[in-house]
Amino acid sequence: MHFSGHGSGNGELLLKTDAGGARPVSPNMLASLFGILRDNVRCVVLNACYSQEQAIAIAQYIDCVVGMSRGILDSSAIEFATAFYRGLGYGRSVQTAFELGCNQIGLAGKGIIHRNVVLVSPSTEQGGDISTTNESAIPQLISLRLDPSELVLAGSGVGSSVGGPFGAQ
Repeated sequence: MHFSGHGSGNGELLLKTDAGGARPVSPNMLASLFGILRDNVRCVVLNACYSQEQAIAIAQYIDCVVGMSRGILDSSAIEFATAFYRGLGYGRSVQTAFELGCNQIGLAGKGIIHRNVVLVSPSTEQGGDISTTNESAIPQLISLRLDPSELVLAGSGVGSSVGGPFGAQ
């Protein structure tokens, strides 16, 4: 699932109303929605400024979630998404696709992005906690349920990968 839009400094996503205005949605409300839909969604990308808090809340129910720790330029968000989905499409893991997305931001001259940013913790039921390897990075990959390097969403079969411009796995 991909959300492209705007977020507030309060950690809320801003959804457009029928009247054209913006309505803030709290992390708990969106997390609740994904709690209901969790059996059909494996990965969520919140390609919006200040969406890290939302991503952490959603990660209670969804295997891997990408959120932004700060503001991000629209052009950088587009560069990230393009490379991320290209990686997934070629059968790479969510971890590798995330790293490709971060790398593309730098290749496009949109600034230095630290690509080794993954928030991984064992299930909170097992007493895990959330920590980051680099507070200054904007895209954040959050997984509380599994190792994102082991989750492949595309390929010729369950858990398989395909070759492509990135080579075979």
